[in-house]
Amino acid sequence: MIKSKQLRLGDIESVFQLVGECRELWADADAWQIHLLQGACRLTGTAVGHYNEQRLAPDLQSTEILDESFCGGWRDAAARDCMFRMYDDARARNVNRAAFFPRCAQLAGQALLGQDATALRQQMRTDRDWYRSDIFNEYRRPAYVDGFILSFSMNSMTGSVVMVTTNQDVSDPQPTPHAAETLSLLTRQIAPLVGTVLTTRRQHGLRGLSPRQRQTLDRLLAGDSEKEIASRLALSRTTVHEYIGALYRHFDVTTRGELMAYFLRRRPSPIASPAPESGCSDKRCASASA
Repeated sequence: MIKSKQLRLGDIESVFQLVGECRELWADADAWQIHLLQGACRLTGTAVGHYNEQRLAPDLQSTEILDESFCGGWRDAAARDCMFRMYDDARARNVNRAAFFPRCAQLAGQALLGQDATALRQQMRTDRDWYRSDIFNEYRRPAYVDGFILSFSMNSMTGSVVMVTTNQDVSDPQPTPHAAETLSLLTRQIAPLVGTVLTTRRQHGLRGLSPRQRQTLDRLLAGDSEKEIASRLALSRTTVHEYIGALYRHFDVTTRGELMAYFLRRRPSPIASPAPESGCSDKRCASASA
């Protein structure tokens, strides 16, 4: 019996709860992206998640990856690395991702037009085509992943396209239309928040701070003085003063008031220097879209 793809109230509540949890992690790009992917995999019954923010050319021939994370339950490190090899091979051939994954670019193009842009693997490639493809046989089968749900949504405020993909372990059931509808709702809710509420790696946030600097920031935001912070953290006042100076430089502010205002407003501001093309909190964690 084919399950209905129509979402129940519980499904919708679960999606909005996950979005709310990501909003609470807004200042830590690594944390909210990984939490998003873990939740997306849980909601769709899949194993491996992949997130990115990209700027896609109108002709769909090229795309610039602005931010990226991977998360999930690969069977082992070799399987994980095999998935990453797909992107390494594209770079080695000097092929842009939009050209390397043309079907994905076409689906993302629908998001640029404001259309629904979520698909199961079966909606993008027939079984005959898929199981004969290099993408499956060279990269995904050795990594023990098969079916997937691919979802794009446009962020009209930034002009970027947000992608969330969840991938099925070969031992698990194929993702369902109901799971695709769930991921579609999640992506459409997350996309408008990226860079406007949820910090990216190109914006001022917690990424790059040491554990002690984060502790100092927490105490500053709680209203503690330098003396109180030093006492609570068992540090010298000189060290605390140095940490606070580092925090001011990191967030490009000059006073505690400006720092507190940044966190109260929750409006991410950009970092002056350019960020790397992509990032991953696990350094070499991996997954892939089709």
